[in-house]
Amino acid sequence: MANQLAITIDDEQQQRLEALAAERHATPADVAATALAEYLEDDAAFRRAVEEGLAAAKAGDVVDYRAFRDEMRRRMAIREAESET
Repeated sequence: MANQLAITIDDEQQQRLEALAAERHATPADVAATALAEYLEDDAAFRRAVEEGLAAAKAGDVVDYRAFRDEMRRRMAIREAESET
């Protein structure tokens, strides 16, 4: 079942939407619907990741900040050394 949604966009957004639709050989409504579907999927994935992270933290599955910082510095030093060669 398809539903309709009315939104207000400014002139620049309208021009960009129409240009993108023309590039994709689609209607502006189809491009907007695809963008909304992708946004909703991304938001759901983000929320799942946050919930997983909170559950892991609650279970004690965390990394000490200092250990993480030191590991990142070590990896960055390796990359810098590799890029100099």
